[in-house]
Amino acid sequence: MTSINITPKIEVCHNFIEQYGTQRKSRSVVIAPIRVTVNEEGGKFYIIYACSLAEKCLFTNCLYSRIKHRELENDDMAVMSIVA
Repeated sequence: MTSINITPKIEVCHNFIEQYGTQRKSRSVVIAPIRVTVNEEGGKFYIIYACSLAEKCLFTNCLYSRIKHRELENDDMAVMSIVA
């Protein structure tokens, strides 16, 4: 059995945009795992992360920003990382 410690991280985001047409700002954010899914056939698991400011950020090039993912069917998914 494999055991992996998955914890949130506090980071500085330098690309936070609060309103369209405004400059990017630096903000402290928490990047946290919100879901882990196991693919037993392939022997891999997927970790889905979210950012604490994702709901408010309008930076379209951010992997976590909700503005980029509004068209997804399951909007709580921010980013998937595949770990072997």
